[in-house]
Amino acid sequence: MKLTITALGTCLLMLAGGTTLSNPHVWEDGRDSYWSTDNNWDVNAAPHCADGVKILDPTKNYPVLTADVIITTLTMGRGNTGANWVGVDLSGNDLDVNGLFLISDDDGGTDRDSYVEITGSGTFTCESFSMIPDENSESTLCISDGATFVVGPAEDCP
Repeated sequence: MKLTITALGTCLLMLAGGTTLSNPHVWEDGRDSYWSTDNNWDVNAAPHCADGVKILDPTKNYPVLTADVIITTLTMGRGNTGANWVGVDLSGNDLDVNGLFLISDDDGGTDRDSYVEITGSGTFTCESFSMIPDENSESTLCISDGATFVVGPAEDCP
């Protein structure tokens, strides 16, 4: 098992306790790359502050934030070795996760590496963070292109 966190630019990392995941919206990369486009989500509705989110398997487009976003949980992972990453582009906006940000293969299998990237200027804040690689696999989190990663108090739903 190998855990890697790579910071390219500004990065602040502090670890805290966790919460459980609940009925997440799953990114399907359907219409375009915008987080706010309903057709990009399995339930045909963009997530709001009471929703959890899963972004699994490499997609052709990372979800791109068009405004600040608040969600309850975020699971990312189950990528493949090589150039296939799972990610989110903050695009100058903030993403607040009021619970757990989990990097995991999420399918119960083994030997599935997870490569996750948080990119674009903006701040990604989560109240707790966990990386759970499977046996004989690795998890990598890359913070790039001016993104800031903080584990601590996140914005609450309005």
